[in-house]
Amino acid sequence: ELLTCRREPWLFAAVREQLSTPEMARMIGLLAHLLYWTVFGHLRPASKRLPQPSQQSLILTLQELWTRLCDIGQWGHAADTQASRLTPQQQRLLSRDSPTGACFVLPVCVLSLKCNVETVFRKQYAKAFGDVHVGAALLDDVVERLNVLVMNIFDPDCTYASFGALDSSADAIRLWRKVGVLQMKLGLTPAGKMIGKEFRTTPMTLLLMHGDGGEPSDPRTRRLLQRSASDAVLAAVSASPPPLASSMRGAGLGLKSPPRLDERRRRALHRTACKKMSAAGLEVISSRCNSRTTTCSG
Repeated sequence: ELLTCRREPWLFAAVREQLSTPEMARMIGLLAHLLYWTVFGHLRPASKRLPQPSQQSLILTLQELWTRLCDIGQWGHAADTQASRLTPQQQRLLSRDSPTGACFVLPVCVLSLKCNVETVFRKQYAKAFGDVHVGAALLDDVVERLNVLVMNIFDPDCTYASFGALDSSADAIRLWRKVGVLQMKLGLTPAGKMIGKEFRTTPMTLLLMHGDGGEPSDPRTRRLLQRSASDAVLAAVSASPPPLASSMRGAGLGLKSPPRLDERRRRALHRTACKKMSAAGLEVISSRCNSRTTTCSG
């Protein structure tokens, strides 16, 4: 309740219900599993590490669950759930395209996801994280890697990494101004960020466009993708080796090898992408129909 200015009881009940769904629990477990191999995978012998195809399947499943999480139509299939009792207007308020959905609902889900994964690591490796000498530093490293992993797989622009009610305070505005100055020193200007967000594709679409080991054949598609290209995101969602340091400095593509998915995984990714785009289209059509109905009634 402290993370939003809205005070509707139905809103908090619907969000709590979403956080307790089996899909959310599965997402927490899969993300914790992926984070384990990201942080501690190098401690295992090369022959016993998680193979790249298995990592790709893990990430594709996470992408599918994330699509369900963002889609209000997937909430509450049972007749006795809070989501099934929501009116169409309330469902629109909870959707990812509404201010409430983008500034409160999805950020709460992402925050809950991160907190639960951190709790899994704390309890599973209590001795390591409780060490007086290295425990705090190890936990900080795990949390940082968790934030980067969630950013690369789900939210490249960190849209759901903050809350609108908190960002509107005077202290938050001052801090964001300082962050903006530091980013400009690194070459990340406000205009560059705006262009990147305008042409940004989701990590799922980015992987779909490069999943056959090459770039799209249409030069116009390649040009649009390059305006918001990110080797780090592409490497994360394809379970590929991380990009070279020269790529991080803007010297061009730095992936050690182009991402490649087999036919079965490409079909699964295409099916998930189609579901997401169709859901987005239905939301647009529904909002237009509702607006026309209101206009006609007036």
